[in-house]
Amino acid sequence: MNEIRVLNDAGISKFTAYILSLADDATLEPPKEILLDDAWSEKAKFTAQIEPRPYGRPFSSAYELGNYLCTSVLVSLPKSDISHDYRLWNWLALYLFDELCPSIEGNRKPLELSAYVLAKEYSYQRYYRHIVRSAWALVTVHGDRSKVLLVPGTKHPVPVAVRAEPQMQISATQQFVESKNVVRLAYELYFDEKTDKLKAGSSTKEDGGPRRFVSVLNQFDLTYDLEDPPTDTLLQLLPEEFTRFKNPSKLKKPKKKIGGSSR
Repeated sequence: MNEIRVLNDAGISKFTAYILSLADDATLEPPKEILLDDAWSEKAKFTAQIEPRPYGRPFSSAYELGNYLCTSVLVSLPKSDISHDYRLWNWLALYLFDELCPSIEGNRKPLELSAYVLAKEYSYQRYYRHIVRSAWALVTVHGDRSKVLLVPGTKHPVPVAVRAEPQMQISATQQFVESKNVVRLAYELYFDEKTDKLKAGSSTKEDGGPRRFVSVLNQFDLTYDLEDPPTDTLLQLLPEEFTRFKNPSKLKKPKKKIGGSSR
């Protein structure tokens, strides 16, 4: 177990330089020596501990990572206190880098820089791409239903870094990804509780897929308050193309029409 710290500006610059250098030499090891070095990092404003591989194996998904952070590491810390703490998330990304970007056959293949490093200036478009922060934030807000955004549908050599189609489409709109109703609806459509993974076809870009889901939500949002109606009612409002993803038990006609404010 290690005490959580935060990277200072020099530490963030060094971490950034390391990730960029992987383009020239994919065999380089992350500079983890700076994690506990006062020249590159400092104590966090809170006390918490973390271990690099709590389950004795790599995380099976970003959901498992986010759930570990919420239930065992950043416990009881208000979301508002740490959500924009870029120094914390950068420290955690370096600490967990072997999980986020493992060496496979001696080489590392990083995603874009924003998947690991956050700038001081908050930008939703960059912050939601950060693997560690997004996993924590989505589990914090949506609990188990965040699996529809954080669990891949198929096997992948680095499952914790996979961005499934529902996550890419829904997270692109801050209003939708922060909406419990929207994520609950996506969970009902695209996540299979029996297999604990995305339903077959959930990554399609065709009719009924997550891209069309977001397009339809944008249409609904022009008329209705999406936070008001129950999920079953929203399911009934979806066009016929979504039927193949619906649970048969949810196909009964609702007793009343959609409620909420009309705009």
